[in-house]
Amino acid sequence: MTVVDPIPATVWGKADWQDYISNWRDKDATWVMERTILRYDTNAKRDSEWPSPNTGQVIYNDSTKALEMYRVNAWVHALMFQFLTSVQDSSAGVNISHTAASGGAGIVITPTAINVTANLNAFSGALTVDASGVGMMSPGQKKAYFTSNATELVLDTPLALPSIRLTATSGNVIDATGKAMVTGALTATSITSSGAINATGAVTAGSLSTAGALSAASATFGGISFASNIGTYPAGGAAANAAGIQLGQGYLYGDANSLVMRQRTSAGVAAGAAYVQTQANDVVINGPTTVQLVGGDIRVMGTNNIDFYTGTTKLGVGIGPVVQSASDPGVGNYPEGTIWIS
Repeated sequence: MTVVDPIPATVWGKADWQDYISNWRDKDATWVMERTILRYDTNAKRDSEWPSPNTGQVIYNDSTKALEMYRVNAWVHALMFQFLTSVQDSSAGVNISHTAASGGAGIVITPTAINVTANLNAFSGALTVDASGVGMMSPGQKKAYFTSNATELVLDTPLALPSIRLTATSGNVIDATGKAMVTGALTATSITSSGAINATGAVTAGSLSTAGALSAASATFGGISFASNIGTYPAGGAAANAAGIQLGQGYLYGDANSLVMRQRTSAGVAAGAAYVQTQANDVVINGPTTVQLVGGDIRVMGTNNIDFYTGTTKLGVGIGPVVQSASDPGVGNYPEGTIWIS
């Protein structure tokens, strides 16, 4: 009778001791022991007895309080999945990753956070996070992609918000260089635009500089408010520092009763300065020193007269000019307001 060795020639498979019932050998006991779960209280004792363990060897390690399996040239916690592994299992965190993940990248669960150390793809690409940025989309819609450079956050898609609050204390909080900007209501301490500003609501600005057209339903500049094609300003338009439109040293302001044009400098309007005022039925030319006509004629059309006053006293109606001559009877013979031609 030929007795076949019950132990397979390789480390794989099972043994058959039916021919060795009464002939038990040391190597048979060792073979069985290596296929049971042995217990060790330290890594050192484990490594001393297993200097070159076989793949698949399982032991219990009391220092880690876990089953360990020798796999891919290392003792790992015995997660018995084909492609799932762990490269960290400690009080600081637990890592779960794919066996093919570079550097063990995966999901790290810590006592305070969950960190994804690889690219994230959620809801079939509705949310993606990778080395380039963050992408978001609704099913079947364009993806909005957030990325960044050294100075700003970049979005490749127009952003629609019910409101936005800018909190910067300096610099350009809105920079649309070379672009047209369309807004509802716009309020800013300073607005500078190299293109057109088109606002369907109110525009309020401390200073406004635009190289293009300004189109707004209403706007406030300095103390003047424009709305419905009408400009208004606070009470006190004739005061030295009242709101008005200034072009060079020309100063134009108005109220519900009149429109006034004066001279104004950075110091304001001097009291008694010359002005032209249009009222409902009158035009007032006030020249405290001189009213000059340079070239052309003064014409009184229709049946109107030239009237002369001293203060509020009317001296006459239709008084004509007097030619001063050698036979002049004297100034005292003519009333104030007489026009002299010499």
